Order: sequence, then structure tokens, then C-alpha cells
Amino acid sequence: DFTDTIQLLNLVLVLLEKVDKELFTMLRHHVQPFFCLSWLITWFAHDIKDLRVLARMYDAFVVSHMLLPLYATVALITTPCVRTEIKRLFEYGHDTPEVYSYLQHVPGLISYYKDGTIPVDTLLSQTLDIYHLYPPHVLLSTETASALSDASMVWHGYPYPWYTKKENIKKGFFYTEQ
Repeated sequence: DFTDTIQLLNLVLVLLEKVDKELFTMLRHHVQPFFCLSWLITWFAHDIKDLRVLARMYDAFVVSHMLLPLYATVALITTPCVRTEIKRLFEYGHDTPEVYSYLQHVPGLISYYKDGTIPVDTLLSQTLDIYHLYPPHVLLSTETASALSDASMVWHGYPYPWYTKKENIKKGFFYTEQ
């Protein structure tokens, strides 16, 4: 059943609308969020070849909320260099397949080094900024997200309710009040 995956992909658009309304408006009618399917289901492993970058991202993903890869997806497409290129593609009349193709290759821009196109630590910092602005319980409570999500989904109960705040912090989870 692909239902949960489709809902996760649609949450990319819900979060993108909150983070960058202009970019959301440019993309929503032209590009479905399928460009980031492999990013989300493989935690970017399918698209990033530098093992150091993957290890750094996996470190963050493993110790945090299960939706952090979604936040990283939105952080990645809203980075200034990616946002500028998307805008340029639309301004010069490029059509949907070209924009889609560009977006599919964006994870290749992530670099381990601070002087790279998109340094991994900068991306993770932006990811956490977005995470703290729109934590999962807020994101999933929006009207649009509520229509997409199901109360039985595990996304609602993480960090697990049987962990106390102290235990979550001890385990390294990015704790948010619910």
C-alpha cells in the first residue's frame, strides 16, 4: 500500500507552503512531489554518492523525529542556490520536465566541505530551523495535513509517549512539546 508514502510526499508541499509561499506557488501547478520520493524512502542514499555526507545526514536522522528527512527535503529545495535556479528555469520558459529533472539531481549539490555548493552542516542547520518553526505536531495539525494524515499513523506519537522528556533528551531525540 502506497498510501502512507503519498501522504508523506504531500506533506512536503504542506511544509513548503509554510516555509516559502512563493516557491510553493511556482511548483504546485507544475511539479508533483514525486521528484523527492527517493530522497524520503532512502534517506537520500539513492541520490547522494559521498558517504561522508550520507553518514552526517544519517546521524541526524537516526537520533531525531522520523519526519526529519521531510524537513531536510524542504530545507534543500529552499536553499538560496536551488531556489534561484528553480526561479530561473521558470522565468526562461523551461517546462515541467526540465524543472523536475533539475530537482531530482539537487541532492548531488550537497557537499561535505564548508566551501561546497550546499554544505551538509548548513543544510542540517536549516533543517533544524524549519523543524523548530513547524514541529511535527504543528505540521500534522494543520487543516491540509489533517486531511492527508490518519490518526493511526505513527507520526503522531513520536517521540514515543512512554518516553519522558528526560529520556528523550538522554536518547538524543529532538524533543518537542506536544
